[in-house]
Amino acid sequence: MIKIVFSDVDKTLMFDDGIEEKTKELIELINQEVPVVLCTGRREERYQQIKDLIPHTHAIYESGGIIRVAGKIDEEWDKYMEQFSSYLEEAEKQIDYKAEWKKHSFVIKVKENNIPSEEMKEIRNRNLEGVTIRLSQGGRFIDVFPEKGGKDNAINYLCTKLNIPLDCTVAIGDDDNDIDMFRVASELYTIDSATTEIKQLVHRRGGYVSSYGFHEGVQDVLGRIYKTIFTKP
Repeated sequence: MIKIVFSDVDKTLMFDDGIEEKTKELIELINQEVPVVLCTGRREERYQQIKDLIPHTHAIYESGGIIRVAGKIDEEWDKYMEQFSSYLEEAEKQIDYKAEWKKHSFVIKVKENNIPSEEMKEIRNRNLEGVTIRLSQGGRFIDVFPEKGGKDNAINYLCTKLNIPLDCTVAIGDDDNDIDMFRVASELYTIDSATTEIKQLVHRRGGYVSSYGFHEGVQDVLGRIYKTIFTKP
């Protein structure tokens, strides 16, 4: 029985032209049945831009750095994240590209730093102490955050707090920065416009890959989740 749904935002629920009304309607239908949790790499101010736009109950953002439970920042998790700042500072020195800092993580813009594709991949695969490195939005950004944070650890924490077993979770994502979320969620969903790696991962885990991409794809996924999981007999 599914008791909670975690979803990435950018390139999953909304795209360059925004979010469609049909998508919002489907999310609201699901959110009436079980909590929907937005799970994104966005920083605080960019989360604020969508908090009233997309129906949801809880939120995980900054790639797991910040958790909001029913709208309120979880202070216990926030204090826990503070202790890992030294790892981030050292990672910034080692990566040695201009970083934009969030509260508990930082991001490197690939195009603005003129980082070649091969070097971007090399940075992504570095094993730096105390941090996790992921790519987001099709390789536009390099996200760096504490390894004790991340979407996976934040989901574990939130599910424990809400007394929801991990085998009662659904996750929707599209990119490299959703891998950690997919590691802990029970049922996985993605769309045809997702990265090849994500689609392969979902296939291997027995999840659902929509044959449609972008808005049509996420609406297909949301409709399937609502119809097959939440509709009462």
